[in-house]
Amino acid sequence: MIKTVLITGTSSGYGKAITEHFLAQRWNVIATMRRPELAAFAGDTSRLRVLPLDVTDEASIAALFETAGPIDVLVNNAGIGEQAAATLDQDVELFDRLLRVHLRELFDEVRQPDTQMGRERARIDVHTFLP
Repeated sequence: MIKTVLITGTSSGYGKAITEHFLAQRWNVIATMRRPELAAFAGDTSRLRVLPLDVTDEASIAALFETAGPIDVLVNNAGIGEQAAATLDQDVELFDRLLRVHLRELFDEVRQPDTQMGRERARIDVHTFLP
């Protein structure tokens, strides 16, 4: 049986590489990004669906899981490019935004797929926002 993976934050970097890896392994892949672009991916994309997702918007997350259908693996990779300085001089608004995108996203997403995945399925969390 062909498995399905849903990957967040696939427009570049790790997310794009993870998407192309799963496609090469012949998985069905649901790739998400704020502005969906199928042309961003190389190789055979016949098993690929690119869907919109804003991880800071609970309605966007709920709509994604409703549209995606059953999944076997969830890869939480979405993030933002700004890097937080690990100092007391760090901008508080940026710090709050980083927490919203990188941590709250996990909470919002893992609440959703239980109805789609069941508790026996896998979830992978990728965090690269700390310097």
